[in-house]
Amino acid sequence: MSKFKSRIFYPVINSIIFLLFFYAAEAQNGTVKGIVRGSDGLPLPSASVLLKGTGNGTTSDNNGAYSMSVPAGKQTLLISFAGMATKEIDVTVIANATTELDAQMDVTPDLTMVTIIGSRSPSRTRVQTPVPVDVIPISTLVNEIGQVDLNQILNYIAPSFQSARQTISDGTDHVDPAQLRGLGPDQVLVLINGKRRHQSALVNVNGTVNRGTVGTDLSAIPAASIERIEILRDGAAAQYGSDAIAGVINIVLKNTTGVLTGSISYGANVTKYPKNYALYKLTNKSDDPDVSETDGNTIQGSLGYGFKIGKGTLNLTGEYLDRKSSNRGGTYTGAVYPNVGGVNRDDSIMGARGETRNNFDMIIGNSDIKSGSVFANFTYPTGEKGGIYLFTGYTGKKGQAAGFYRYPSGIPGAATTYANQVFAMYPSGFLPEIHSDIMDFSAAGGFRTKLGKWNFDISNTYGINTFDFTIENSANYSQFAIPGNKQTTFDAGGLKNWQNTSNADFSKQYDILEGLNVATGIEYRVDAFGITS
Repeated sequence: MSKFKSRIFYPVINSIIFLLFFYAAEAQNGTVKGIVRGSDGLPLPSASVLLKGTGNGTTSDNNGAYSMSVPAGKQTLLISFAGMATKEIDVTVIANATTELDAQMDVTPDLTMVTIIGSRSPSRTRVQTPVPVDVIPISTLVNEIGQVDLNQILNYIAPSFQSARQTISDGTDHVDPAQLRGLGPDQVLVLINGKRRHQSALVNVNGTVNRGTVGTDLSAIPAASIERIEILRDGAAAQYGSDAIAGVINIVLKNTTGVLTGSISYGANVTKYPKNYALYKLTNKSDDPDVSETDGNTIQGSLGYGFKIGKGTLNLTGEYLDRKSSNRGGTYTGAVYPNVGGVNRDDSIMGARGETRNNFDMIIGNSDIKSGSVFANFTYPTGEKGGIYLFTGYTGKKGQAAGFYRYPSGIPGAATTYANQVFAMYPSGFLPEIHSDIMDFSAAGGFRTKLGKWNFDISNTYGINTFDFTIENSANYSQFAIPGNKQTTFDAGGLKNWQNTSNADFSKQYDILEGLNVATGIEYRVDAFGITS
């Protein structure tokens, strides 16, 4: 045989043998297909389906459906999805036949192997996304880090998140403003189950962090109701709007069933601090300026349970928080009483009245807060292509904080006319108390389904926040112009902010290159703000 014929003959023979072997092997395969669903019964898109011990696998489509060719015989499929426990399912595959195999995934607390072991920056981001996303399983961490407030929990474990409690700052004492990547609260978009959360009615004022902005009151969301939190640590204005310049925080509520969860915790501040440092420095005293303090006593309790309602789920969570105030103010060193004959006589006047400078302390620390919350999360699948979802929450909160001490020596010039009457009522001055009554309510409902090959989601979300002020232990100088008893408690009015968002979303995945997703939608939103007096 000539060399030319050999170059043609042998490759042809090898190709025929390869094709025969391939078709023979393919003839010994069967097809396994099914739908991957979450614990709530809704389809899971992009779930991974892998034949154990091989590289043969596929992913589910937007309807949770998958299909793959598998060798005949007894096989094991590994099915996984972010936030769900990986499932191993045995299946017997028949050659040249199709086997139906559906899977229902369970939420795992071990979402991304998060561990808090003496470090504020553990490795949490396992999923490779175009932008950095932290997935934090709050349900497993809340009892491990000694914090009960959602703001403080995130402050501890999310490096891009910052929330500082304020003091002597009007209503901001009762609502902790939060930042992401150092930007303002009004540039952080907060979602619950992927739906926009309304903002607080309070505008941060005075010298507070984020002065002049309005943010979402995260402390109104009980940590016990949360399964996990997803934090997108990058600007997302192109996708979500201008209030996502700093990033997006998506809070995913619990939807587990048949599990009763409860917790109770107690804590307090036990410390020493140099309260008298400035006073002793001025009076040349060498005594120890430290004082021992126990304050900020906090008790928190929560209870939650998930119910199975037909094919759907209903998860209910209740939480109560009682946090006492704390104070780290130093001893006041300024003038307390007006000068007598041009000379300060504070020490002799206080001695005659049985007072010390401790009687004139301001309260510089955390406010006193009592709050109660109830949250519900409901899902119900309708057929194989979608389902309805509802979630709602109510939080009531009462707070007490203080203003600046009104010393007898610090009477404003315009108030001197009635100063004697005011300080006849308050001989040693007074410390005004700011009492708040905060109500926060939200409700969202929607329906997901398939319209042809398009995914469809229509929903409506409503939220309202009210913030009412009462000032106690105070005085209105002008009321002394009228004879009669004088009030010391005043209704200082209130604020109200509500928002309603209606939207419809459409999306479709195309098998182009690594996948092309096309999404569009419409949204109508109404924001309203009001002031009561």
